[in-house]
Amino acid sequence: MVGENESHLILNTPLSPDWPEDRLYWWLNSNGMYSVHFGYWLAKVGHVRDWFNDVHERERACWNLVWGLSGPPKLNHFVWRACKGALVVKESCKTSSNELIVFLSLAWAVCSYRNKIINEKDQPNMDCMACGFVALVEDYHLHHYKPKLWVAAACGVWSSSRWTCLPVGHVKINVDAQLRDDGIIGFGAVIRDHRGKIQVTVVHRIEASWKATMEEAHAALFDVQLASRLGYTEVILESDSLQVVQAIITEADGGASIFLFYDDIVKRKNAFNSFLCSHVKRDGNRVSHLVARGDVEVGLERIWFDPIPQNFCMLADFDLI
Repeated sequence: MVGENESHLILNTPLSPDWPEDRLYWWLNSNGMYSVHFGYWLAKVGHVRDWFNDVHERERACWNLVWGLSGPPKLNHFVWRACKGALVVKESCKTSSNELIVFLSLAWAVCSYRNKIINEKDQPNMDCMACGFVALVEDYHLHHYKPKLWVAAACGVWSSSRWTCLPVGHVKINVDAQLRDDGIIGFGAVIRDHRGKIQVTVVHRIEASWKATMEEAHAALFDVQLASRLGYTEVILESDSLQVVQAIITEADGGASIFLFYDDIVKRKNAFNSFLCSHVKRDGNRVSHLVARGDVEVGLERIWFDPIPQNFCMLADFDLI
């Protein structure tokens, strides 16, 4: 008998219109491919269900914050131990990123100060030690941490929030996905000509429970299909999801469900005379984000040709300034 959780997983499995053959994939890795790293940790933790509960989706945002801190690895490890309850005290705080990293540096210094007193029978100067730890982290951030723009550059992607003119005859399709509280996902598409004038806006809704990247990948596929239906041949697809853009450009291969969308996009993009994919910063994708919030019944789409709603046009004009 299929349980409620299994039914939920089955109903939320994405499908491809090309009906590819079924395949097995390693669900613990984002690309669906087995790695010794994940196999090792699975063996360490034990039962698959216990491992899944340990890294449940509700904890994912916390671990992304912990391991994404722009400090030395020892600081990340210290925070991880604090979150796991391996320290004497653990307490959450809400604050800005800069304030958080200073706070964590001081907490790291306090823990180290305590260990020196208890384990090494030492009496260091607490003020000097605290300043030293903060200076260490700030120095590391200054000299070692750099935004991951090299990834974008290597893939031929560059982030921008300003409109740039296109070659005559080309259209740019901006895409975005919006998840509502009731589990309904909205996809917004904005098609503009080489001058930046909106030609078409579309909103489409489905009912699904996916991760954000899966939603953005499906939105990109929807827009590629839309461009084909409307007869465009010179297309630039633009998304604010860098992971999706990189996967499309590099034609990434994998066994996870999201690669059904990537594979379909790669197949369809070859039908255009010209197809490019680029990344746009969040504030440069405001129009498609607004369109994605449009009201339409689940399973249907709403298309505006002419006239385009005034609020869409006004927001698009800001990108041209």
